[in-house]
Amino acid sequence: MTTRCTDRRDRRGVFAGCSSRSYRLSWYDRFAQIGSGQILVMPSKQSVADIAGPWVDTNFDSGLIQRCKWGWDTPVAELTNELLATYLRQKIALSLVVPEARQRIAARFVDDTELYDEELDNALKVATGEA
Repeated sequence: MTTRCTDRRDRRGVFAGCSSRSYRLSWYDRFAQIGSGQILVMPSKQSVADIAGPWVDTNFDSGLIQRCKWGWDTPVAELTNELLATYLRQKIALSLVVPEARQRIAARFVDDTELYDEELDNALKVATGEA
């Protein structure tokens, strides 16, 4: 069974457009509300900035740099699958994003942000050398 989040995401790649209560919920909590399963893992409050350090602006700008910057200070549990896959492909903060990706894949969590089906799974395999 695949769980789909009906929330919209803002330009930073984080969930938006829901009630003030659900906006503060992580994807784990939303998954628990949608499904009836128990949450076995506490969502991470850490962000990529906690692992890789603060964002340093450069003179060069690209879509990739913009995407990475948007989610830099956002807790990993609140990132979209698309942004999580981006960090995996770029090998950014792997100690934080790999466990998050594995949990989402195990839960079959789909938020409709991935560029193609199984993008997160493929990015995880590339990042961990399993591809």
